[in-house]
Amino acid sequence: MSATRTIVLADVSPDPFFRLSFPLQPGLWSDLARRLPGFPLLIIDQNDRLIFGHDYLLHLRRSAVRTAPALVSAETDEKNLGLAFQLKLKLAGINLFEKLTFICKYMQFASLAKIQQAFPTGIPLNETNGDEILRLLHPRYKALLIAGRIGFRTLLEISRTAPDDRDSLLVFFSQVRFNENQQGKILEMLKEIQVRDCDAYGAILERTSFSTLGQREMPQKQILDGLSRIRFPAFSQTLDVWREMAQKRCGSRCDLTPHPYFEKKEVQLTIRCRDLQEALQIIEKCKNLIVEPESP
Repeated sequence: MSATRTIVLADVSPDPFFRLSFPLQPGLWSDLARRLPGFPLLIIDQNDRLIFGHDYLLHLRRSAVRTAPALVSAETDEKNLGLAFQLKLKLAGINLFEKLTFICKYMQFASLAKIQQAFPTGIPLNETNGDEILRLLHPRYKALLIAGRIGFRTLLEISRTAPDDRDSLLVFFSQVRFNENQQGKILEMLKEIQVRDCDAYGAILERTSFSTLGQREMPQKQILDGLSRIRFPAFSQTLDVWREMAQKRCGSRCDLTPHPYFEKKEVQLTIRCRDLQEALQIIEKCKNLIVEPESP
C-alpha cells in the first residue's frame, strides 16, 4: 500500500542505494514537474529514505523549498529499487552506467537470469558474467558510460585487454564518438593489426592521426578508412590506383565502386546528372572503361 503526505525535505535521507541518476540533473526534473503536475516525483519509504527523486530533491533544496508532497511506499527494498528503475527509464531515460549500477544493486535480490527477464536493461546477462558486470563499474569507465561513448560489448572487450591497450582505447573513444557497430569494427581491425605488426593499440591508433582528425567535424569515416589502410595496405594502394583511373575516365559526375576486395569484376556505377540525356552520355563514355587492377 502507498499513500501521499507532505514531507519536510530536511528530514529526507537521499539514500544512495536507490540512486540511479548519474549525473544528477535537477533542471531536467524541474521541467518534468512543470509538465507532469501532480505526478509523484518524490517517493520515500516508511523510514523517510528517498527511493525515487534524487534529482528533484536537489532542485527543491536549491530553490529553498522546505516541504513537498511525496508518495510513501510500504513495499520491500527489492520492489522499491525495481520501481525506481522503471520510473527513471520511462521519465528520463537511463544511461549504460545507470543500468550497470542498477544490475549490481539488484543482484542481492535476484539472479542475473531473473533480472534479464524482469527488466529491460538491454544488457545480455547470464550466471557467468556477474563478476564482469561488477568490474565494469570501475571509476575509469564511468565518464565514458555516462556520456554514452561506448556500448556494453565494446566495454567488455576493453576491460579484457592489456592495461596499456585498455588505457589507449579509453582515450581514443573519449575523443571521438562512434556507434557500437563502428566500435566493433575498430576493435576487430586493431586485433588483426596488432597480431601482424606486434604494435600496441596506442601506436596503431596514432598512425591514423586520430588526435588531429578528432578536432574536425564528423571524423569517423576518415579514422575508419585510416585503420583499414593499415589493416590492408596492399589492397588500399590498389584501390587508390583504381579510383584515380576511374576518376580520369568517368569524370566528376560518375562514381565507380568495385566489388569488395576486387573479389569479382562487377562494379557499381553511380551517376549524378541533370537529366536522362546527360546520364546516357555518361554511360556511353563509360562503355570503354576497362580497369584491371593488380592483385593486392
